[in-house]
Amino acid sequence: MGGTSVDVSVTLQQDNIPELDITVSINAGAAGHTATSASSTLGDDDVPGLELTLQTDTISEAGGFVATQATLRRTVGSNPIAFTASLSVNLTNTLFLPSGVSLAAGETQKTFDIGVVDNSLVDGFRNVTITAALQLASCGCSAPPASAGFVTAVLTVADNDGPALSVSTIPTTLAEGLPSAGMLRVQRNTPGDVALEVSLSSSNTNEATLPATAFIPMGASFVDVPITTVNDGVPDGSQQVYLNAAAAGFSPGIGWVLVTDINKPDLR
Repeated sequence: MGGTSVDVSVTLQQDNIPELDITVSINAGAAGHTATSASSTLGDDDVPGLELTLQTDTISEAGGFVATQATLRRTVGSNPIAFTASLSVNLTNTLFLPSGVSLAAGETQKTFDIGVVDNSLVDGFRNVTITAALQLASCGCSAPPASAGFVTAVLTVADNDGPALSVSTIPTTLAEGLPSAGMLRVQRNTPGDVALEVSLSSSNTNEATLPATAFIPMGASFVDVPITTVNDGVPDGSQQVYLNAAAAGFSPGIGWVLVTDINKPDLR
């Protein structure tokens, strides 16, 4: 008696169901008094956190149906429930990828292929945003951008319709520790009136290396370059390595090889 306020405990139910954050209104009223209300946001803590990583950040428009791969991961310590995340891109007619990726309960990650559409337009370098959004059965909707269940990655597509280089590898699967494990062919799509200097690089020099430069001779359309594989002494299984060829005024050529562990069978 004589008090003007009272504290009331509010119990929140833990349901382990991924949901959207909601606004909760609490109403209070008493005889002879004007009713009042207060609102609060109830943040859901059941949405699994997502990470999306690309094996390479740039691909050639000539990369085909397996131009690169991406991995969708459940963040460490987040909800281990099964889920499906939808996949989408911001630019139509650019990439081939699955419509969604599902992880079973306790599964930590899944890798999927990304292909590229080869058009006939001179459209330069295009940055494509790939989005993975958790599907919420509770609302039949996707996790919003501010949620832990919403993640993006940007993949650059290099045009091949102006002056461009293309690369191919023979074979595509290489054993570790060989000085000439395979061959990288670098090809130009312009007349060979003059020799063309090409800069070469590898995404993982602990697995495969290339000479720093090569020359496509005058009058020729391509040059073959040896690929050296490295015995890293680590039983790390097969490793995908991206090989890049670049030249001034040309769109780059990008390809990949699979370097297999020497203590495992190799495909020939």
